[in-house]
Amino acid sequence: MNTEENPQHSSFITLSFKRKVHLKCKILTLCAESRIIRHQEEKCRNNLYAHVTLNKHRKVVLRKEARNILLAYGFLNGKEYSQLETRANFEPDWSSIRRYVKKFGVGGEWSMGVAPPDIESAKNEQMEQFEAWADVGYNVFVHRLKSCPPKVRKVRTNEPLPVQPILMGRHIIAEGFAKEGHLCGNLCSLAYQAQLNNEFNDLTGAVLWCRKNIINPAPASKDSEICK
Repeated sequence: MNTEENPQHSSFITLSFKRKVHLKCKILTLCAESRIIRHQEEKCRNNLYAHVTLNKHRKVVLRKEARNILLAYGFLNGKEYSQLETRANFEPDWSSIRRYVKKFGVGGEWSMGVAPPDIESAKNEQMEQFEAWADVGYNVFVHRLKSCPPKVRKVRTNEPLPVQPILMGRHIIAEGFAKEGHLCGNLCSLAYQAQLNNEFNDLTGAVLWCRKNIINPAPASKDSEICK
């Protein structure tokens, strides 16, 4: 389109660029905030609560927000996801990135004013491009994830950690149900399956379950303090 014939379109291009500048300022603001919080962390080492909460805010909240903004900024500058992140521990927050693209991309500068006639089509076109970009980015993330070891894969996809067993080998030995060896391991496995079936939910219940279900247990240790 010839911008000389449509001065509104020329203004639209200029203002769209200015909105990207605003997004860059937001990135720099988050960087400055992170440095300030790190400085305060060092000053608050004697105040454990302040130190821990500041550290958590910087590493969890700010880093996540900065990542989302940087990805949105990269998309608006024509970068592919694979160019912006070579590795990642967690999947990006696509909804947050979409919000920034919508706010600082095409048409964002007209939210408080009168938009030119073709602004809606331009906004829709950009959001369609973003959805395609996000789909490709998601596929890249999943492909990289599949190449990771299983343990790393569980952490990166935020999968819930396995239920920790309540009854351990040391408890079985202390109660005299078995000595060290394969029998002890088998009893641990049986108790863990019973735990997963909600037959008990604490250590006392686990011991009672063993006494009820294990035939002829060995004499209990005099020093057993398992239920104390």
